[in-house]
Amino acid sequence: MEPITGVGLPLVAKGADAAIEVGRKEARSFLAKVLGPPAETIGELLAIWPRERLFNNMINVVLRANKKLKEAGVDPRQVPLKIIHPLLENAALEEDDGIRERWANLLANNADPRNPSPPAASYADILKDLGTREVKFLDAVRSEYDRHTFFSPDRWLGPGNSFGRDSLLKIYASAGLSRTVPQGAPFTRFEGREGEADLEEFAKMMNVLEKHRLFEKYFSNTPIEASEFRSDIEEAGGREIYVGTHVSYRVTGLGLAFIEACQPPRA
Repeated sequence: MEPITGVGLPLVAKGADAAIEVGRKEARSFLAKVLGPPAETIGELLAIWPRERLFNNMINVVLRANKKLKEAGVDPRQVPLKIIHPLLENAALEEDDGIRERWANLLANNADPRNPSPPAASYADILKDLGTREVKFLDAVRSEYDRHTFFSPDRWLGPGNSFGRDSLLKIYASAGLSRTVPQGAPFTRFEGREGEADLEEFAKMMNVLEKHRLFEKYFSNTPIEASEFRSDIEEAGGREIYVGTHVSYRVTGLGLAFIEACQPPRA
């Protein structure tokens, strides 16, 4: 097994008992603060993961979260069991380093005593269902908000702006998720078989985000001046008239709060 070094402390499965024990002690100290009494719970929690890969994944996330709070100059607070338990359990299953970083951020924000209330318990259920594509896309959406709203917490958590499908496809490409459109390209032409595959994966991604109510889709009709089409309507016998429909997406309040909860705690 490869050593885990993402937080500056190597943890290897075999042949490095001293390093593992150091990591175990630091993780135990952090868990003692976020779990609270009784102390026996900590040992039981650490014993839940007898397999080394799961154990190392959990320790990696815990140490990252602890490091973030140390850098912010705060000590972790106790976190409700209904939040901390599924959070650590699901974080232990994650092997993608980028998503693991989001688990560490979510843990740190829950344990940050400066937050008046911890992020919702449902966030762990949402994050466990997201893959690298969804996480990178949400980061790119947040960057788009920053670019247009000059980010501040109050404005960020306010009513979400709407995006047309083409705008979201540009964000998708800007995140480096497209096979056919280079990152940073001023255009978004999804052509050929790979372009079709891009559009299909984009649609699947949006379905996942809509399922968790991070985005919502809505439809609006393009207004028309009926007098301009009087002759066409008369030729059609007044039986039918076509009105343009525009599909837009809006980041929900839940989506905005979830994205923010997965960012590093403020310094």
